[in-house]
Amino acid sequence: MGIPKGVRIKHENIIFVTNNIIKIIGIRSDDVEINPLQLSHSFGLGCLHTTIAQGATAIIFRNSINLKEIIDVATTNQATGFVGVPAAFQKILLHYKQEFKEAGKKFRYLLTNSAPMPKDEIQEIINLLPLTDFFTYYGLTEASRSTFLLFNNDITKIESVGKPAPNVEIKIITNNGNTSNEYEIGEVLIKGPNVIDEYWPGTTERTKIKDGWLQTGDLGYFDNDGYLYLKGRKDDIINVGGEKVSPTEIELTIKQLDKVQDVVVIGIPDRTFGEIPVAFIVTKFNLETNEILSHCIKTLERYKVPQNIIFIDNIPQNESGKIERNTLRKMYAKQ
Repeated sequence: MGIPKGVRIKHENIIFVTNNIIKIIGIRSDDVEINPLQLSHSFGLGCLHTTIAQGATAIIFRNSINLKEIIDVATTNQATGFVGVPAAFQKILLHYKQEFKEAGKKFRYLLTNSAPMPKDEIQEIINLLPLTDFFTYYGLTEASRSTFLLFNNDITKIESVGKPAPNVEIKIITNNGNTSNEYEIGEVLIKGPNVIDEYWPGTTERTKIKDGWLQTGDLGYFDNDGYLYLKGRKDDIINVGGEKVSPTEIELTIKQLDKVQDVVVIGIPDRTFGEIPVAFIVTKFNLETNEILSHCIKTLERYKVPQNIIFIDNIPQNESGKIERNTLRKMYAKQ
């Protein structure tokens, strides 16, 4: 199930979030939305709530495995909306670009979430469907749809997750407990009608709520225009000899290589340094380890360069599109 154990979501939380989605994306009663998302996760369920609230039409699929069929259904039914995780859009660009362009003649909006989407893929989708609004958002089950971003509005901001949603407050708290300044990285805290009041009694959660503020465990910063940028999770940070390393920074660096399709970096225990970064990479074409390391050495500080490169066929993900880093750790341990 996509709902974390112990999360107590009220109807008023759901209604608030649903109304925000409707207003920001502009869901209409005549919309036909393609939804191949798990309804046990807040992304898919939240999209369904909006179509029901507006009396619109949702065409639901169990998953996005058969993308060709899903795109054909979108074309046949003249769908006006399409929602999907970044991995689905990536497969569309690799295998079904022209079919998606044909289906997209009627699309008013696209929506993605659950994982970062590479900048070049976002740009490619926008170029493919220039008249279609392409949205993303940031949130947790405990604080759904906390920010929104329309990629089309400003190409310089597409690596952010947007600005806080109406009536939602977000602040960044640094390690010393102070509210951060612009561009200063810290933990993301959220407050608003979308945030749950409490967890079920007896539940132990990594996230906490204090004075209405949800401590998300996510790291991020605001730029000087008020856009939020995420830098990974506190518990994903790699401690290399006392230096704190964000896997996201390394991943984005490696994704600059055209031959890389996807990459995940994790910290692996090491006797000398405590932890070392290891990169798991899915390639589009043949790519040598030396090419990757050479690029990283030129771009990153030496302690951020992956100590091992492992090529795999697919990045393991759960039903909601979240990367299963523990699976990668187990995979590394079996080598």
